[in-house]
Amino acid sequence: MEEEAGETMAARADGADGFKGERRDVLNAIWLLPGIAAGTAVMVKVIVAADIPVVGPQPFLRTVLLAALMFFPGIVLWLISDRLIGHVDQGNISKRAYWTTMCSVSALVLVIFGISSIGDFFAVIEMWYDHEARHEQS
Repeated sequence: MEEEAGETMAARADGADGFKGERRDVLNAIWLLPGIAAGTAVMVKVIVAADIPVVGPQPFLRTVLLAALMFFPGIVLWLISDRLIGHVDQGNISKRAYWTTMCSVSALVLVIFGISSIGDFFAVIEMWYDHEARHEQS
C-alpha cells in the first residue's frame, strides 16, 4: 500500500495525471506571446525592406498579408501546444516533456525569425522608428 502511494505521488510529480484540472486555453495562450513577438519582428523587417509607408491608408490585401505574417507564428505555437496537451492528457508524455518541448520550440521560432537576443528586439524597434521618421519627413 505504501509502495503504491509512493508510485502515485511520483507519477503525479511527473505529470502523469495530465492537465485535466487546468484550462487548456490558458496553457495555449501562453505561447502566443513569443509567437506574436517573432511575427511582429518579421513584419517590421518586411515593411522596412519593402519600404512600405506607414502613414495613410493601406491596400486591403497588403494589410491582410502583414497581419497574417504577424499572427502566423503564434497560431502555429498554439496548435503545437494544443496537440502536446492532448498527449499529456492521454499519458503519452509528461508535463515536464510538454514544458521542455514548448520552450524549445518557442526559442526555435524566435531564432528562425531573427530574434536571438533582447538586443535584436531593440534593433527591430529602432528599425521601425527610423522607417517611420523617414516616411513622416517625405
